[in-house]
Amino acid sequence: MTRDPANDDDVRAITGRIWAHVGGTNWTDSAFDWRKAAVSAGFSKLAYLAIPNIEFEERGRFKLVPCKKYLELIAARRSLLTQATLGAADFASPFIIPGELTVTVVARMRDVVFVAVRGTSKLYESSAAYDWRVNLTAIPKPINNSVWLHRGFAKAAFDNIGTIYEKIAVAVGTDKDVQVYVAGHSLGGAVAAILANVFTGHFTPPKFECPVCGELECDLGLRLLLPSVHPEWSLNSAYTFGMPHFGNIKAVKDIGHSPYHVLHLNDVVPTVPPWFLGYANGQDEHPLPIVDYGNRPKADVPFWKYAKGLPGRLSGYDRIMWYHCIENYWSGMDEIIK
Repeated sequence: MTRDPANDDDVRAITGRIWAHVGGTNWTDSAFDWRKAAVSAGFSKLAYLAIPNIEFEERGRFKLVPCKKYLELIAARRSLLTQATLGAADFASPFIIPGELTVTVVARMRDVVFVAVRGTSKLYESSAAYDWRVNLTAIPKPINNSVWLHRGFAKAAFDNIGTIYEKIAVAVGTDKDVQVYVAGHSLGGAVAAILANVFTGHFTPPKFECPVCGELECDLGLRLLLPSVHPEWSLNSAYTFGMPHFGNIKAVKDIGHSPYHVLHLNDVVPTVPPWFLGYANGQDEHPLPIVDYGNRPKADVPFWKYAKGLPGRLSGYDRIMWYHCIENYWSGMDEIIK
């Protein structure tokens, strides 16, 4: 893997726009805000620019990863985002946490810590979100008697959970006024939604490795992974973009922390896995208007009105990418807050 310093302009352009949007809103207020959504989308896009070596070494379903820049970087075997480039953009306590199923970016801006998570090519390869016929990861994973989650997303949510908690604590430090936000796009959005409820203690890890002793399910490890031992920080809000279904109606309705879900009405991914498998829509959705951002085809009606059935909607990558890729969500945020 190599880095091309000339392409750091992509990182600088994104971080510059993030800094431009971060002002003018009250980050202590947990209400939905389009500027907060724009900043969260920016961090979600940055996460795609951090590509660990394992993604270059493994042959996965790279074309399913919904970021045009990611696909260019994979083809060129380059990674643009590092902790150094985040630091150069004036983000405090920047961390990039690579995992088998997720890549997580943690960074602090003023009194706000952002945690942005994306799925790796391996998560896209193993997930049934795009095509529920591929395998059995869409089989639910029970959390209690009435709540169940998408098995693949639940597994990904606990990928490096101990390290994520550790880095958030470092970024927050001793400042009790710091606000923590979680963000994610596509499969990363589903993972972020689950993480938000791990952070608030509503979902606890199944079997996990204690970050201290390495044993599975030890009492010390469980205490370390619960918010009660992190009194210095608590989650403010979660923002997700183009998020697929991550659980049943109990999981999305009766959980302690429902994410703000921004979606294009023409984006097919927020409709899968399908309702007849028991999955439900998010409870706090904020649609983007159907207009022509960038080079996407303009449409006056939702995509499903003229799609030729579910198999036709899911069979073509370009068809999904029209409205699903992170670049279009990022552009949509700019249009909203101009």
